[in-house]
Parts: sequence; structure tokens; C-alpha cells
Amino acid sequence: MAIIRTPDGRLLTNPDEIASFLAPHGLEYARWGTERMPSGLGKLSLSDEEKKEVLDLYEKELADLRARRSYVTQDIVSLAPDNPKLEQILDVFRKEHYHTDDEVRFITAGRGVFFVRGKDGKVIECEVHAGDLLVVPENTMHWFDLCEDKQIVAIRVFKTPEGWVANYRDQAPVTKAASGA
Repeated sequence: MAIIRTPDGRLLTNPDEIASFLAPHGLEYARWGTERMPSGLGKLSLSDEEKKEVLDLYEKELADLRARRSYVTQDIVSLAPDNPKLEQILDVFRKEHYHTDDEVRFITAGRGVFFVRGKDGKVIECEVHAGDLLVVPENTMHWFDLCEDKQIVAIRVFKTPEGWVANYRDQAPVTKAASGA
């Protein structure tokens, strides 16, 4: 279950309180849970067939997101300590940035932390765990890191098949066409 650390130092763990706190900042939070997932799918490394099975298990929720927010595609990403490029990948995520598309994550295993600049410019720390959905809206400054165990599996959802491009705080904006993505 998610843990939200507010700029004033409060800890929120109740899903309804989390959703209510994040909504005025444009973030969407929901608890989809992982109870329906067979134990073999709650692991860090999934075959293509297992990824499809996970996507199928959450098709109802994904279809609702697609209908409400105009998403067109989804995939599954996995990060774990045995990835030889893990620190290199995380270095990219750890830089403050925004996207011209929403960043959508439903966590199926593991955990990580999104640091999001709220509408007031203050940083909200959103630790997400298996079963949590977080939508960081387009043009919202944020960065991401893994927790100490350095492992996460997440469904990612996009508005275009190409996905999004990170625009870092200290660089000129990059469009999908300019980036070649």
C-alpha cells in the first residue's frame, strides 16, 4: 500500500486519504490490488506470455483508463538488482523532468518512489507498492527512484505508441519528433 509523505511532514497510508490529498495536485491514485494475480506472476522477471497474462488480468481497469484519459497502449517494465545497467537507468529517472504525456504506473511487484512537485511547487513523496496505480499528469515536474531493495515491476500506459520523452529541468523541451522517438 502506498505511503505519501506530504511537504508538511504528514504520512498518509489510507487509500482514500491519499487519493484526496493528491487530486488537487492533478495526480490520480487508486488501489487496484494484486489479490487476483497467481503467485507465479508476482515476480521480477516475466516472460512475454506472463506479461500478457498480467495485462489481461487488469484489462477492465486498463480499459477504463484508456476510455477516460485517451491512452492507446501499455507495456510492462521490470527493474531489479541483477540488471547490469540498473544504476545507469536510475540515473536518468533521478533527474527532475516532465513529459508532454501522463506518466502512468500500476505496480505489480516491488516498490519505488515518485517525487512530484505539487501545484504549490513543494515536493510530495509518493512511495508506491504492488497494487498501487499512480498517474502523474503531463507537464508535471517529477523524478523517480527505487527503494532500498531496488526492484519493481510496473504496467506503463501511454497516449501514443511511441511513449513519452523526458524534458529535464535544465534543458530545452524535446518533442517526440525532435528526439526520434
